[in-house]
Amino acid sequence: MQTIFFKNILFSIYEVGLFLLKIKALYNSVLNRNSFINPLRVRKILVVKFYGIGNMVLFTPVLKRLRKKMPGVKIVLYTNSKALEVIKGTNYYDDAILLENTQKLKKFRAEYYRFINKIRQENFDMIFFSFPLEANWLIPILGITGSKYLIGYNTSDHKAYFTHYLEWDKQKHEVVLNFELLGLLISGPLTESLDLRLNKKEKNDAEKYMKTLNSSFEKIVVIHPGGSSAMPERRWPASNYIELIRKILDAYKCLVICIGSDDESELLKMLKNPFEENVRILENSFSLREIAAIIGKCNLFIGNDSGPMHLAAAVKTPVIALFGITNSQKSKPWGNHKKVIVINKGLACSPCYTFNDKVVCKEYSCIKSITILEVYRAVMLILK
Repeated sequence: MQTIFFKNILFSIYEVGLFLLKIKALYNSVLNRNSFINPLRVRKILVVKFYGIGNMVLFTPVLKRLRKKMPGVKIVLYTNSKALEVIKGTNYYDDAILLENTQKLKKFRAEYYRFINKIRQENFDMIFFSFPLEANWLIPILGITGSKYLIGYNTSDHKAYFTHYLEWDKQKHEVVLNFELLGLLISGPLTESLDLRLNKKEKNDAEKYMKTLNSSFEKIVVIHPGGSSAMPERRWPASNYIELIRKILDAYKCLVICIGSDDESELLKMLKNPFEENVRILENSFSLREIAAIIGKCNLFIGNDSGPMHLAAAVKTPVIALFGITNSQKSKPWGNHKKVIVINKGLACSPCYTFNDKVVCKEYSCIKSITILEVYRAVMLILK
């Protein structure tokens, strides 16, 4: 009983302390609202970057500019391991804080207090929220950790914590939005491209794999039929991919490599089984960055709106991207438009999904109505 009593007293003291920190943070946000930010006085930045593989790929131009213009600044990423793998081993960041279990932080007060203390001890000069909606619940938590500047988008009830923010434009591409937000700290036009900064080993491993393939093939096409296991409605039907592969193999002296995650193994087998050696499944022994290097050695990538689609664009492999429920204007492959073909039926009801929305449609006509012939014509344009 005594232990419980003292624990409750301790928690009450913490709650009073958090309340005072909240008052101080809100005062700081008003005091520094839209004030001039001197980059020379920013020495340590916490960059909040959650969500998926593709989002981190689309964020590389910002990290590239940030590192180039502020080489002496310590950049710490607050992210998850899946997103971090995209830039692992690069000089885009100095350290990373990983959050894998959001429920643990939300539900357990002890974890909550421990996290706030940890961030406060880091003495960040700035916290940079790079993508709205993905972690709005973190804004009031990070807002009381003592940073002078908190930058993000005006999409939340917690915007009062921000010292600087921009309006969120639903029609602008994510790369453009990321850069506009960075413009609050570093001005200048968007000149940086997607860049994974693949290292020599990753490139050599890709080269070794390519040498194991039959050299008689004139073209190599990568197909990713999956994407986001939580959102199967993004996927073009497997039967369509099978017929598309058949048409490609009939027309070209071609090898098709199917890629996907562990939970997409059955889907990959469905695509391979009707064919002989002309279709291969890329084994999962390769890292995400090695897969990107392998895609970079191929002639074409075909897939749904997914992380691998953005990896392909980043390594400058031509991409045919199939969009349905998601907004192609916001998240289409970024890069040379001559190497990217986006197929989107443009139905009146689509796009019907934005982050954290529930998709209520059960038909998914937007993705299903894309025909095999439409995609094959795009293949001919690129492989001609």
